Amino acid sequence: TGLQFEDEKITSYLFSLNNKQILFDFGTIELSEDIIRQLDYIFISHYHYDHTCGLLEKLEKIPNDCKIYMTRTTKEVFEYIIKRQNYKENKCNKLLKILTDRFSIALFNKRYNDGGLEFKFYRSGHCFGGYMLYIKDEENSLFFSSDMDYVSSDIDRQYEVDEYIDADFAVLDGTIIDDAD
Repeated sequence: TGLQFEDEKITSYLFSLNNKQILFDFGTIELSEDIIRQLDYIFISHYHYDHTCGLLEKLEKIPNDCKIYMTRTTKEVFEYIIKRQNYKENKCNKLLKILTDRFSIALFNKRYNDGGLEFKFYRSGHCFGGYMLYIKDEENSLFFSSDMDYVSSDIDRQYEVDEYIDADFAVLDGTIIDDAD
């Protein structure tokens, strides 16, 4: 569910595929520790606060075997965010180590097979390192887009997906900006 936080939309979607608990974006601090302890995967679509504030707050609670998929760009920005907090050096280093230990790289247009799940990341165009995700198990498939953009005059702000995606479910959140009059 998209939740409300200080008059801003925040993004967190919890799903289960192949008996795996999956969180798409971690933009809420409202997830209980019980839910967090059960997570198998966290997919962070991009580094904006409304998609990562819960990750910053709850990083220490994430299980050791939970994989956090994000692009290198998102990881580097998130590391910068951690370093800019007013944490003592020990806590900062601990959080950076947790992130590094659980980090799995999300590369665009590459197929992944992991834990009975198949998935692929696509450029969202929203910001550098932002992605959309197609994920499936043997029974269900889902397409997740968080803040995809299309700006016809700016190649860096365009999204890309396969011509045909067979998705049983879709979570779409995006913006079309057409500056051509």
